[in-house]
Amino acid sequence: MLVGIGLGIIIGVVSMFRYNLDKSMSREKIEEKARVLGMDYHEEFKVINKKEVE
Repeated sequence: MLVGIGLGIIIGVVSMFRYNLDKSMSREKIEEKARVLGMDYHEEFKVINKKEVE
């Protein structure tokens, strides 16, 4: 049983080293995705109170 756990750890470590960690996004892409999910800036709502609209 310990041999199986050891082999599993070794296989897991080897697969982690092969994984590409270069998955970064630019600030523009992050903001674009956040806006799709509903992000708002307080500066955009100077006149309308968002709680009153709902």
